[in-house]
Amino acid sequence: MTFIAITQRTEHHAEHNESRDALDQRWHEFLNCCGATPLIIPNDSHLTQKIIKNIPIQGILLSGGNDSSSRAETETLLLEFAIQQKIPVIGICHGMQVIQKYFGLKLQKVLNHVSENLEIIINGIPEIVNSYHDYGTTQTSQELLVWAKAHDGVVKAIRHCDLPIVGIMWHPERYQPVRGRDIQLIKKIFLGEELRCEQSY
Repeated sequence: MTFIAITQRTEHHAEHNESRDALDQRWHEFLNCCGATPLIIPNDSHLTQKIIKNIPIQGILLSGGNDSSSRAETETLLLEFAIQQKIPVIGICHGMQVIQKYFGLKLQKVLNHVSENLEIIINGIPEIVNSYHDYGTTQTSQELLVWAKAHDGVVKAIRHCDLPIVGIMWHPERYQPVRGRDIQLIKKIFLGEELRCEQSY
């Protein structure tokens, strides 16, 4: 069984005075289509450390959503664990931003990047994707290769030049039905197919 550790957003419900972890249920269907089983990670770094020490995971998915101190601590722990163990990682939207910030990039406010249909350029080829973010960057670090950009120069996909770490700013789980190209990407990253920074998807 292929376990993919997947992170969650945080939500505070004032009516019940509860802080909750939450994950879009569409991730279950998407990862199942990819031949993987989601291992849902709590926003608790101590508990997460126990989980990744005791359950063999084949990959880590940093999901979209909001930011919080507990989530940031958990996702940094997972990213560092993945780098040490050379475990594949994909960051989705917020998750890609986690990767960018980890490698020293600063995000800035961007305009017109909340749309169900935004044209981006992937390796010179235009493609329409969804987009739900207000922050981004037009820069990259020496470790991260820019793989896709929007027409205004905002980076929409990255990959690490030496490690199996990828980030995309669109949400593959929100497509119904799921897109074959997104399934292929996940399989390349998590299910044993070598991913090099010069490859395209």
